[in-house]
Amino acid sequence: MTPASRLVLAACLALAACEAAPTPEELRTADLAACSSAGFQSGSDAERLCLLLQETNRRLEWMERRLNFLEVDSRRFTGYGSCVPSSC
Repeated sequence: MTPASRLVLAACLALAACEAAPTPEELRTADLAACSSAGFQSGSDAERLCLLLQETNRRLEWMERRLNFLEVDSRRFTGYGSCVPSSC
């Protein structure tokens, strides 16, 4: 396999792994469905609180993923968490 074909294959695999993020409308629909299935009545204060919690949880999950990425990335460059022969 030539280097160029390997590069094309790697690019195709990377693109295949990409997943389109849901649209705001899709997120809203999913949140409404989750709150409805939990028994909240449409238009009630309780449903609005449920929707707010759904959005807050989604933001917290995003922040956790971002922090984990930054932690792994910083360990790679600083050597933190790795075992060096002189310190093992």
